[in-house]
Amino acid sequence: MHEYRIYKRVGGEIRAVKRGWSWPAFFFSWIWAFTKKLTASGVVGVWVYLWVYLMTLGDSIGTIRDAGDALAAIVLPLAYNLWLGVKGNKFVENNLIKKGFKFTGTVNAATAEGAIASFLSSPSEEDRSQRRAEEDFKQSQSYNAPSNEDLENAKRYGKILGLHGKVTIDDIKQNYRDLIAKYHPDKVQHLGEELQRIAEEKTKEINEAYEYFKKKYSFD
Repeated sequence: MHEYRIYKRVGGEIRAVKRGWSWPAFFFSWIWAFTKKLTASGVVGVWVYLWVYLMTLGDSIGTIRDAGDALAAIVLPLAYNLWLGVKGNKFVENNLIKKGFKFTGTVNAATAEGAIASFLSSPSEEDRSQRRAEEDFKQSQSYNAPSNEDLENAKRYGKILGLHGKVTIDDIKQNYRDLIAKYHPDKVQHLGEELQRIAEEKTKEINEAYEYFKKKYSFD
C-alpha cells in the first residue's frame, strides 16, 4: 500500500499522485516526464542539456586525459534519474496545481486507480459533518416534553416551522422553504398594508426559527 495525494478541479476531474519515490521516473526519466506532460516544467529541458553535453565528449573518452569524461558519462545520467526518482512526483503535483487542481486529501491504496476509486467511494468531510449533525439531531430533538430552556426554544421554534416528533435537517429546510414561499410579503403586497404587515411579522418569525436551528445544529 502507498500513500496517494488526491487532487481535484472544477468539473470533477480527479488525479492521484503517489507520495515519495517514483520508480517509473527513475527508470524511464525523460520518457516518463513526457507522459506526465512536464515539458514546460524544465525536467525535459535538463535532460536535453545533459544529452548535448554528453555528446560533446566525443570519441576521446578512451584516453587517460578524458577519464573524467568517461565517469561523467556514467554518473550524470544516473544522477538525473535519481533526481527524478526523488522529485518526480512533486513535479507532477506542482504541475496539477498550475492547471487548477486543488489538494483534497490523502488515500492509502496499491495503485493510483485504486486511490481514486477509494476517494470516490468515501464520503466527503462535508457529507460526514452533515450526517453527524443529522444523527445528533435525531437523537436529541424532542418537542413533546421539554425539560430546560433550550428544549423550550426548540419546541417554540419547531412549532413555528411546523415540525413534530423526530425530524431531520432536510425536514427543517423543506418546511422553511415552504413557509417562506407562502408568507413572503411580496405575495400579499397587493392586498393592503395590514396583510402585508402581518406577512412581514410572520416572515420574521419564520427566519428567526430557522436561524435558531441552523445555529444549534450547524448546517447551511
